[in-house]
Amino acid sequence: MRGLHGLLLTGALLGAQAQAQNLAAYRALAQTLDRAAETVATDRGAAQADLNRARGALTDLAPTLPGGLDGQVSRSLRATVTQAESALARTPAEVQANILIARGLMRRTLYDQVMGGLQAQPNPANDSAGLQLLGREIRFLS
Repeated sequence: MRGLHGLLLTGALLGAQAQAQNLAAYRALAQTLDRAAETVATDRGAAQADLNRARGALTDLAPTLPGGLDGQVSRSLRATVTQAESALARTPAEVQANILIARGLMRRTLYDQVMGGLQAQPNPANDSAGLQLLGREIRFLS
């Protein structure tokens, strides 16, 4: 019975760790998307470079999102970044709209994971960092 209990506990711990987002990759993705949105009207080349960097940050972030690399959130974020890149040939407003969609999806996922982590298995170090980032993201909106 102890073996089964230990196995279940190990599985729960691994599941909780898998749900913790890579906050450094989240910040990198957010910064590059925000920079692309700011520069697209004046420098499409810089915006394209930022969207390319966003792809790299998304590659780092995706394994820590719900469903991992092939989860719905990862697929949606990749599709939205691709749509933003395609919109570079059209209007800055389209690029910015796609970036806003991606940023909203990122914030929602961060909120769900941070709040879910607080309820499931509190970890003061991770919870504090996640809550601080979430607070900055929410203040960004106001």
